[in-house]
Amino acid sequence: MDGNVSCGPAERKRLLGMYRKHPDPDVRRRAQMILWLADGWTWSQVTAGQYSSSRTIDRWVKRYEQGGAEALLGQMGDSHLSVQRKVGSRI
Repeated sequence: MDGNVSCGPAERKRLLGMYRKHPDPDVRRRAQMILWLADGWTWSQVTAGQYSSSRTIDRWVKRYEQGGAEALLGQMGDSHLSVQRKVGSRI
């Protein structure tokens, strides 16, 4: 697990905007994670700073590398959709 994540100035600006202003705290954490790695933080520093597993960080780094900052928005379907289904079935 290599901590080298690179992002150009425009991508960094986009990530900073997501980190500072996105309404979803999970998206803000993911952007922060990528920014830290781009700044040279080690995986162990990021796992400690995020209280996340290296597996979680690896998943989001891979998504970022494949789809850029937009990939950090996640997909409606993981936990959000299952919660909506549970709530909807009880109403």
